[in-house]
Amino acid sequence: MFKNHFYKFIAGLLLAINVNAQVTSPTLSPGAISSGGGSASSGGVQLDWVLGQTFVSTGADSKAFLTQGFQQPELQVWTGVVNMPDWGTCQVSIPYTVSGVFDPANQFTAELSDADGNFANPIVLGTATGNTNGVINGVVPATVAAGTGYRVRVRSSLPFFLGVANEVNLTIRKPSIPDAFAYNTGVQPNTLYPGWAPASSITLKANPNGAVNPAFIWRNSKGKQVGVGAQLTVTTADTYTVTVVANGCTATASKTINELDVICGTKQAPKVVICQKIGGTFQNNCVLSTAVASALQTGSRLGACSLAPAAVSPTITKAESNTRVAVKGRFEMVAYPNPSATNFNIQLQSDNARDKIMVRVLDMNGKVMEVYTNLSAQQVMHIGDKYVPGLYVVEMVQGPGRAQIKLIKQAN
Repeated sequence: MFKNHFYKFIAGLLLAINVNAQVTSPTLSPGAISSGGGSASSGGVQLDWVLGQTFVSTGADSKAFLTQGFQQPELQVWTGVVNMPDWGTCQVSIPYTVSGVFDPANQFTAELSDADGNFANPIVLGTATGNTNGVINGVVPATVAAGTGYRVRVRSSLPFFLGVANEVNLTIRKPSIPDAFAYNTGVQPNTLYPGWAPASSITLKANPNGAVNPAFIWRNSKGKQVGVGAQLTVTTADTYTVTVVANGCTATASKTINELDVICGTKQAPKVVICQKIGGTFQNNCVLSTAVASALQTGSRLGACSLAPAAVSPTITKAESNTRVAVKGRFEMVAYPNPSATNFNIQLQSDNARDKIMVRVLDMNGKVMEVYTNLSAQQVMHIGDKYVPGLYVVEMVQGPGRAQIKLIKQAN
């Protein structure tokens, strides 16, 4: 009798305690992780309970007892104020505050969002092991792009829980290298023209984007140091990388420089090929180097019309007809098959039987692949069997005459 009254008293006094048959996992709060608890049964009745951080025994009857305590707080991880350096790759400290019970072996991980504050693919900044408040010391990776909408959050592992991100957008700035031009008009960006001296070099300028007292180191694609300071003048096509160091932080930026050979004419009397604007159209012309500057100022472009980087595109799907500097009589090339997945036959057609012909092959970036000299009119060449798929330009030079044709190498 005493036992039945005792359990009725318990059920009426503490509604938060579940009194039922064969219930083994009740909770006081769905989101709570308890630090203590247990169960007891007597007379066919089972009593289960979960307890908070502290509890004391208030009653007992044989094997059954009653406790009172405080409910476990909900799990949460708050990210504090992140004093992230807003420039370059630097160390960063991420303070966090936790609520709830975490395993001592738990690992807190600080994550960085993308530049729009999204955590679909977070970047790990650093970790810390523990189950209490703390600070994660991390590093912003060099691969992180510049942006103004970054956020940071902290997640736990035992149990797994995604914390609340910091409340203020974070800015990350990186250095940059703006496009550079070898001449003030008529040239493509980031392009050298070794056949015309005024456009045979180009100066790159690094923009530190807010770095205080920065230092600059330039390297080529092989990692060799080629200069220091904010500017670098180059005469060779390559990819150049600048490393900027400021206040213990580092960041890099790169720029690829291309090259177009614009030499035409003969070895004894070299000239410069331009894409000359005549009326509303453009056509190739081989002119003296002293005439190039004035032509560029009136809308012409340096280099052959078909060789300008903006005009040579991998999206071209069919061969194009010859472009040439005007000469008297027949002067052209015939390519067959074109496109081709194997090789090309190139017939050199010219009414000039006296002068020898030079032929060179360039890739779509203007790089010279092959050069053939001492060729004759009507001769047939066989080229391209080792070319990788892509677009190529074949150039034929004989005396003042100059003709070009595009080849398309297809994949097998």
